[in-house]
Amino acid sequence: LKEFMAMQESYPPLNYQLSSTIKEVMSSEDPILALPSPSDLDPSVQVTTSTKVKLDDLGPVVVNEDGSISRITNWTQMNELERERVLRILVKRNNERLAKLRGQHLTE
Repeated sequence: LKEFMAMQESYPPLNYQLSSTIKEVMSSEDPILALPSPSDLDPSVQVTTSTKVKLDDLGPVVVNEDGSISRITNWTQMNELERERVLRILVKRNNERLAKLRGQHLTE
């Protein structure tokens, strides 16, 4: 235990390490990147409560086993045949997972 405590004392405190890192970042010549202001954004899609919007470019929604959802990341790189195959399998798997999750929810 004494050796461990001696090792701990030889390191600078964590707040010292953080403050020196912040100083390094602030003194850097690189510009600090920030998000664009809302006025700089191009509102390409105006959506109201009665508007339907297709998000086909994002690909289909995948229902994971734990109930979380995700999307297929390489959807835009797939050709039409690949997309059809993926959709066929995905619809079946999503329905099975949703049924299982609903069953678990009813038993709780």
